[in-house]
Amino acid sequence: FSSDSLPVHVYQQPGPHDILLTVESTTGCVDTQLQRVVVFPAPDVDFVTEPDVCLGEAAHLHNMSSIRSDIANDFIDSWQWDFGDGNTAGSDPAPVHLYATGDTFAVTLTVISDKGCRDSLVRPQIVYETPDPVLQHDTVCFSDQALLNVVPVGLGTVEWYESISETQPFHAGFNFLTAPVVSGYTYYVEVISPQNCRSRRLPIEASLHREGSGFILPSDTVLEMPTAIVSFELGGSIDGDRYLWDFGDGTTSVAEAPAHEYQYPGKYKVEVQVVDVNGCEYEMEKVIEVKKIVHVHIPSAFSPNGDGYNDEFYVQVYKIQQFNIRIFNRQGKLMFESNDPDFRWNGSYPNGQTAQEGVYVYQMKAVDFDGLLLEQQGTITVFR
Repeated sequence: FSSDSLPVHVYQQPGPHDILLTVESTTGCVDTQLQRVVVFPAPDVDFVTEPDVCLGEAAHLHNMSSIRSDIANDFIDSWQWDFGDGNTAGSDPAPVHLYATGDTFAVTLTVISDKGCRDSLVRPQIVYETPDPVLQHDTVCFSDQALLNVVPVGLGTVEWYESISETQPFHAGFNFLTAPVVSGYTYYVEVISPQNCRSRRLPIEASLHREGSGFILPSDTVLEMPTAIVSFELGGSIDGDRYLWDFGDGTTSVAEAPAHEYQYPGKYKVEVQVVDVNGCEYEMEKVIEVKKIVHVHIPSAFSPNGDGYNDEFYVQVYKIQQFNIRIFNRQGKLMFESNDPDFRWNGSYPNGQTAQEGVYVYQMKAVDFDGLLLEQQGTITVFR
């Protein structure tokens, strides 16, 4: 009911409605008019979005809109979709849409009937995006195991694959300890979110540090006592950081380029363990020989005849500290004695008398640098 001359009324129910207008003049005269109007039904718009849509998968929108058709044979004439990402679609009751990013999008459906009546509804469409994880590659020394780690952004599990096209994972977990690495190897990982959405399949690498090579460079490989001193250094391409030398005689050194003195003769296997700046270990070895060479060479004859050749008797000594030689005739008389290893005897008696041609006896005693006594006895033949 309204007493306005130009009323506005909103009908709550569709269908035919009779409007009765009663007009009364100022003098009390009354007139009436009956007019029927038909209120067309508005569409009942309804739809549902698809749950658990992953980025890269299409979202199927399920339209459930309807309209009453018992009044004037009304029907839905068109559907207008706004997907909330700047894209729209029309005249499609159940569209499929592929989102380019992950987010929550406000999807709007507007339904229009054949009489031009319309209604709209907004519902959220969630598109889950699984971000790329943080990959922790590993670089190791030859034959060491690599520990590869995957850190998802958010919750999720990790699957490991042997190749980019492999269909079955060989491992699941946030980390993987490889077999001993003898050459670089690439694995592939995917992160699966709680909504079962997958990240891109990404490569993760187990690499080798650049391998160096080295060898021992001694100042000499054959040494003579008593000063059997040798210095060592390394050749090659190893960027060394720590060293442990074993000289083979029970002594060691941690110097980069040590020197060592051997006390006894023999063959010694020198070994060095090197740890480079990356923590990689190398081992090398070299054999050093230490000799003790001591000798006294005594000739068996000489000819003091003044021809300038072999006129004097002398000995050759090597590495001798003390020396004594005595020469006797056959009767045991001392003819010559000297403590000088560089002596010369011309075949005469102490009084200057010339010794006769014949055989004479010598006795030699010497002490080497180790204090060991050397004794030798023999004969000398004098030729005239």
